[in-house]
Amino acid sequence: MGPLTAARIVLPSEGDDPQINLAHALALSPCAGSGTRRYCALLGEHLDHPGRATAEFHRVLRPGGRLVFSVFHPMMAATGMSAQFEYDGRAYKLVAHPYTVDDYEGWLAESGFTAVQRHEFVGDDRMVAEVPWSSWLVGKPILLVLTAKKSAG
Repeated sequence: MGPLTAARIVLPSEGDDPQINLAHALALSPCAGSGTRRYCALLGEHLDHPGRATAEFHRVLRPGGRLVFSVFHPMMAATGMSAQFEYDGRAYKLVAHPYTVDDYEGWLAESGFTAVQRHEFVGDDRMVAEVPWSSWLVGKPILLVLTAKKSAG
């Protein structure tokens, strides 16, 4: 299951399909309170200062706005596993910092978010059907998705 699919499960659409934009997590928009929903996919584990990113998400959300924040599950990051990809014939490896679930929940709370809910997804047979080499991950935590709300006032 991809992170966007997971986000749609834990925070269903309210009639408007979220627009996907690429942005720098520490400088999202010059306008505070400009959005009702924000989605951060598999980024937090690669940041040196995730709390700065959660504070920026809080700044740009309208009161009552929602955030979906997903990361590679900390239990997997703690094993030294990291994201790897290839682009233009070059291989890249992204360091996954060994933050904990409590760290992420704490950064959201410190940034002013409320109603933080935790959703953990494990490897399953559907994942193996799409990525055969991942069979060893069945039953292991793969994805952590946190949803949070900016207070209405």
